[in-house]
Amino acid sequence: MTLWKRRITFIVILNHRERVQNIRYGRLTYADEQTGMNPTIQKGESMNKAFSNKAIGFKATLLAMLVSVVSIIVYASIYSSTRYMSWAAVGIMAAGIVASFCLILARQYRFVPTVLLVGDFIGFLFYVYYIYFYVSSVVTGIQFSGFPVSFFVNIAFMLVSVVLCVICVFMRQTPKEGKTEAKEAANGGKNG
Repeated sequence: MTLWKRRITFIVILNHRERVQNIRYGRLTYADEQTGMNPTIQKGESMNKAFSNKAIGFKATLLAMLVSVVSIIVYASIYSSTRYMSWAAVGIMAAGIVASFCLILARQYRFVPTVLLVGDFIGFLFYVYYIYFYVSSVVTGIQFSGFPVSFFVNIAFMLVSVVLCVICVFMRQTPKEGKTEAKEAANGGKNG
C-alpha cells in the first residue's frame, strides 16, 4: 500500500469517527449539500424543542410506551420463576413497543398507539390465560392463601397500560395544521 493510499484511508477513518461522535452527542453537523442528508436534530437543539410541536396525544403515547416497559419488567420480576409466567405475553408486549418505536422513527405517528394497544392487549390476554388457574383455585377455596400484593400490583400495571393505550388511540397524534401555521407566522416565517 502506497503512502498516499494510507493517508486517504486515515482521513476517511477520522471523518467516520467524527461523524459517529457527532451523532452520539446529537450534533448532526456533517449533513450538508454534499451528503444530501437532512437531519431533524440541528446543532444545539434540545429535547424541549424537539417535542414542542408535538400533539398531547403523542406525548401520552410515549408515556404509554414507558408504562408498557414498566409492566413487562414488573410482570417478569414477579412471575418469572413460577408456572404462571407467560413468556409469550412478554414477547408480544415487547414486540408492540419495538414496532411502535419503529413507527415513530418512520414518522407514522397515527398508527403508534394502535400497534401499542394490540401488543399490550394480547399480552394481557396471555397473562389472564396463564393466571386463570391460580385465580380460580383461590376464589373457589382450593388454595386458602388469598391473593398477594404482587398479584394486585401486576394487575394494576397491566390494566393501566391497556387503558392508557385505549385513551391514546382516540387522541390526536399530530398537531393541527392551523397551530403549526400560526407558530410559523409568529416566528416570522421560521419553523420551530
